[in-house]
Amino acid sequence: MTTFRGVIVAIASVLLLAACSESKGRYVEVERGGFLFDYQLAEVKAGFIAKSLKALPQGGMLEASFEDPTGGPALVVSQPASGANEYNFVSPPIKGLVKDKDYEVVLRVRDAQGNEVQRIEMAFASEQDGSVLDPNSAVPKIPPPTVAFPPQNNSSQ
Repeated sequence: MTTFRGVIVAIASVLLLAACSESKGRYVEVERGGFLFDYQLAEVKAGFIAKSLKALPQGGMLEASFEDPTGGPALVVSQPASGANEYNFVSPPIKGLVKDKDYEVVLRVRDAQGNEVQRIEMAFASEQDGSVLDPNSAVPKIPPPTVAFPPQNNSSQ
């Protein structure tokens, strides 16, 4: 009976250590991502959401780089590690997107000294060509909403 308990405890310990080592070093995971087509503005952007798995390094940074379809330098977007549950990354507008071609996207988690502590590499492919976005199309372009606040009365009564 004692031997059986010892075996059970040993197996449970191994499973617990395996679970801990699997998440060791993993600060975030990517949940969703792809290309965002805005027909109103005739723009396409790449984006994804990264979910926190554990506390990020204090003073650290998350950095996303998106491959530029035109062959230029990667489009880089970064955010400070703020303790948020999710981080939303969206590239600047992309030109020259080709349908069904894989484009590299890399998410790096950096510590306060700038050292890479986690790296996630992925590829996004679009089901549409970037040429579907015609800046001269008949789709009406709606200006962004404006908000007007009434003037404030600063006089004391």
